[in-house]
Amino acid sequence: MIGLGTSRIGQTDEDVIRAIKDAIDIGYRHIDTADFYQNEKAIGQALEDLFKSGKINREDLFITTKVWSNHHSKSLALQSVRDSLENLRLDYLDLVLVHWPMTFRSTPSGEKVPQSSDGQIMGPIDSEKENYEQAYQGLEETMRLNLTRSIGVSNFNRKQLKKLLEAEREFFPVVNQVECHPYLNQEKLLEFCKENNIYLVAYSPLRRGDRDLLENETLKKIAAKHSKSIAQVILRWHLQRNIIIIPRSSNRARMLENFSVFDFELTPEEMDEINLMNKENNEGRVIRFESAMQLPEYPFNE
Repeated sequence: MIGLGTSRIGQTDEDVIRAIKDAIDIGYRHIDTADFYQNEKAIGQALEDLFKSGKINREDLFITTKVWSNHHSKSLALQSVRDSLENLRLDYLDLVLVHWPMTFRSTPSGEKVPQSSDGQIMGPIDSEKENYEQAYQGLEETMRLNLTRSIGVSNFNRKQLKKLLEAEREFFPVVNQVECHPYLNQEKLLEFCKENNIYLVAYSPLRRGDRDLLENETLKKIAAKHSKSIAQVILRWHLQRNIIIIPRSSNRARMLENFSVFDFELTPEEMDEINLMNKENNEGRVIRFESAMQLPEYPFNE
């Protein structure tokens, strides 16, 4: 229930390769990446090195990637997955997600975030042919072709999930990956996902190492009682809510700290104390993607 987030984990390919190898050595078996992170090739090199050395087998790993918002047609989503497989040097993926519900214009140059002259992100030319529903249908095709073993979404709100769930389809989303931490505990979304057999995966589970959170007095008290760090207490809180976590780090010592959360348990009272830290009306949210707020499927207005 714990993986390694890889967004911005290194400035060079060598940094990324080292981080992946360190993570596997520590015991991580779930690696989360994305087309947008632009590190799939380095991760692929690390995985190939590990497979050739005999330190790990492919079937022992769980590899996730994501389709970016400029690939929101069926054909573009399918091609994105094929490209990711080539970059990662894999025959199949364990999970592929639609990265965001918003759709960006697909341009000949392949810009990740195409902008107009006034700095606004450009939406699709034909929203009937390019939208998250079309992208998801592309992921369903990857299931039929055995390119991936499961599919899901990221940053979707309840309304958007309902739209996917209410349609007739062969493969339903098994994951919704969202920002989640004590200041944004996603309680309502978590309950909705549980009711619909969708796993919630938390990115930024430590609120990007936010000092205010990591110096919180309530968390300090709980951490001292268990002889653990505040980060470990937060990660344990996630796990006891049955949330999968993908903390990001390239530091071996920090990776080990984040992984060492299975030898203690928070009491129900401690869980309640942390739950009460939630900030209402999205005030605790860090990842807002405000440059995309004008797009119709922006998810954080719910």
